[in-house]
Amino acid sequence: MTMHDTGSIPTRQSLLERLKDWENHDDWRAFFDTYWRLIHATALKAGLGESEAQEVVQEVMIAAAKKLPEFRYEPGKDSLKGW
Repeated sequence: MTMHDTGSIPTRQSLLERLKDWENHDDWRAFFDTYWRLIHATALKAGLGESEAQEVVQEVMIAAAKKLPEFRYEPGKDSLKGW
């Protein structure tokens, strides 16, 4: 995958389950490394500037950290990106 090829990132259900543990730094790093480019690119496409896009990445990651413990991934019904 190239740096800009972020539109079709598969959601790894096993990773999402492991993220319910705040202390699991390796998996949180993997989550960030997987999704930050997608979030950043979406913010830029929405017309935000670079610093604003970086802030959006931070805010989305903070929101994910707060909400992932209650998130129930159901591949047939929803997606992480849609959430």
